[in-house]
Amino acid sequence: MGKAERKRLKQEGKRLVEQKSQEIREALERANPVPISDPQWAANYKEQTLRERELRKDTPNRIDRRTVEADWEVIVVEEDFQPGQPRAAAQFLRCPTCGDLIHIRPTESIACGCGAIGLDLNTKALCAPQGIQIPLVKLIGSAPKSKGLLGRLFTKRPA
Repeated sequence: MGKAERKRLKQEGKRLVEQKSQEIREALERANPVPISDPQWAANYKEQTLRERELRKDTPNRIDRRTVEADWEVIVVEEDFQPGQPRAAAQFLRCPTCGDLIHIRPTESIACGCGAIGLDLNTKALCAPQGIQIPLVKLIGSAPKSKGLLGRLFTKRPA
């Protein structure tokens, strides 16, 4: 490998790190959109942290797409999951068809809502159509999302 190739690879690595950092910053901003100087930011952060802790403690085998969209922000850890590597306990596989999440370490054999992907504990295998990319994701608890004008008017705000 020549000097020019090393330099090119280094620049590509820096670009990828910056791109991933920007994606994470944007997800964190969506999860708690209140300015950090606002007291509501701390209350939202505390609620997010408690929800994430509860998720790690009692992780469901499957989370449907609607629940994910309503209560969580998704951070993609890997664009294309490859079995065989150790994984963190609170990571999920996202079905590219229906958007459901399947826990990476389920307590029983499980499939997504549409049945496109699944984990079979008997054979210790990922069941999925050949050639599809299955993203590995983790979740960040998001602050309560307002439900339009009426949601903003009738939602209690912390004192």
